[in-house]
Amino acid sequence: MPTLSFKAAPDEVQRIRSAAKAKHLSLSEYLRRAALPAATVRATLQMKSDRKTGLSYAVMAPGAPKLQLTDIKRLLAEFP
Repeated sequence: MPTLSFKAAPDEVQRIRSAAKAKHLSLSEYLRRAALPAATVRATLQMKSDRKTGLSYAVMAPGAPKLQLTDIKRLLAEFP
């Protein structure tokens, strides 16, 4: 997996690390979520309802890329 790096002032680094820790996320996941809004994950899913039970379930949209573990974690983080 490629690695990204960027420059930040020492106080910015501390604020970013503190924010990630407060949300119980790794630094990488915190920055990934900040850079890639959850809407991009939702766009790969379509919600359908079961005819018998009426319960909703998610299916992959046609042509969508495979769902990754980080995508699943991002979706579950927003689950009520």
